[in-house]
Amino acid sequence: MPTISVNGAALFAVEEGDGDPIVLVHGTVADYRTWLLQIREFSKQYRVIAYSRRFHFPDAAGSENSPYAIATQAQDLAEVIRARAGGSAHVVTSSFGGCVALTLAVSQPGLFRSLVLCEPPLMPWLLTSVEGKKMFSGVREAQDASNRAFKAGNPREGVRLFCDMAIGRGVFDAMAPRSQARMMDNAVELSLEMATSAEVYFPRFRCEELGRLEVPVLFLSSDSSPSHYRVITAELLKCLPRAEHLTITNTAHVIHGANPAAFNKTVSSFMERALAI
Repeated sequence: MPTISVNGAALFAVEEGDGDPIVLVHGTVADYRTWLLQIREFSKQYRVIAYSRRFHFPDAAGSENSPYAIATQAQDLAEVIRARAGGSAHVVTSSFGGCVALTLAVSQPGLFRSLVLCEPPLMPWLLTSVEGKKMFSGVREAQDASNRAFKAGNPREGVRLFCDMAIGRGVFDAMAPRSQARMMDNAVELSLEMATSAEVYFPRFRCEELGRLEVPVLFLSSDSSPSHYRVITAELLKCLPRAEHLTITNTAHVIHGANPAAFNKTVSSFMERALAI
């Protein structure tokens, strides 16, 4: 099984194509398989590295005492870039993968040629606006409910409750059995996420740190995601005034899966512009 050794862990990875490197960083209850359509398209022009983050399928699962630390996840990404991308790469993310990548970009921007962020769930940033403060308690209640379900020995309910909050109410129940099964392959990692304290789970960078970031950044939004992502993205854009922001229609929170053709075209165009800078 192809793996990348980082920080005492072996992370499964798919690597295809030649050219400038792209590292694909998936979100929660997901793994490298979420990027299959992007691997196929981007590898026509780029060298693509899609890896499964620590604790995600098919990597070794953590124990209930394993903290889902953002610092560890960010360092893993740094080692992937150094080991497989020659020390710098375009980094394309989905959801919590964006939290991981932003954490690394703030501390080690030289590893990035460009950065694509798709609705990173930086929930503490809801507290920076009046509108967001009204949403924050509902998000925390949903995460706590998911955590209780896992602790009660009901992982399917834990995943369902999380998806209601993160993707949309009823989305998990409406998914095809194959898609549900892929999420359940990552139920253990989600249980670790829901049990990890916010201080360890979320990055702690400040707005002024983001403002100093000179890496080309593209934010992508869905036209039908839960509204807390819109608020978070708006707050981040205040700190990153040079960043681009586009909305891809006919999508949900997992933008690259809902409308892969539009996503791939948009990201490819952005990376070409970033290379020209």
